[in-house]
Amino acid sequence: MFISFFLPNLIVPPLDSASGFLNSFVPLTLYIILSAGQTAFMIFIIKRKGDRAFDDFGLKRFRLSDTLYAILFAAGLFVIYYLLLLLTDFLPEHLVQMIQEGHRWRLENPAMIPLLVIFCLITGYREELLFRSYLLTRCRQAGFPLPLALATGTLLFGLLHMYEGFFGAAFAFTSGFFLSYIFVKKRNIHTISMAHALFNMTALLLSLFEP
Repeated sequence: MFISFFLPNLIVPPLDSASGFLNSFVPLTLYIILSAGQTAFMIFIIKRKGDRAFDDFGLKRFRLSDTLYAILFAAGLFVIYYLLLLLTDFLPEHLVQMIQEGHRWRLENPAMIPLLVIFCLITGYREELLFRSYLLTRCRQAGFPLPLALATGTLLFGLLHMYEGFFGAAFAFTSGFFLSYIFVKKRNIHTISMAHALFNMTALLLSLFEP
């Protein structure tokens, strides 16, 4: 599933312009449709493991408290992001410029906000289903020690974000470990998927106000 769904992103990275498909109705709609199909396929694969698989893979009934946890975990993601940003203050300027190179997502068209909400939710669930729910659980079922199971999904998640440069990949790695740890403790796909979506959505909304 990683090769089919995510490896092409590394071979053909997103558009050089941060105002690319994210600000265009047709490409973004097509992306959402494709991602929804991928998400449904992953759920189908999990369902084939039997009725108990939904609990094993964290696909539980949604509860209102999941939203509250998601907000809390999204705040944790911002803490991680700004701590990493703070660490760059101690580096030489030429190194800072080097590690911050890479693609940056930016929203420039406010009319795209309704689609943006769907985009972030689909992306959050799609990535968390693969990297946390499926890979982490299957690694544990295959007998991987917990640290190795955590590292496997987290490293692949960081690799997926290499197009964002060193800083983007480093944030993906650390935030991926954070979300993996939460999943191990909570076994709930909704809290981490919505936290992922809230972080992305807030970051993109804030990019509207960047000069």
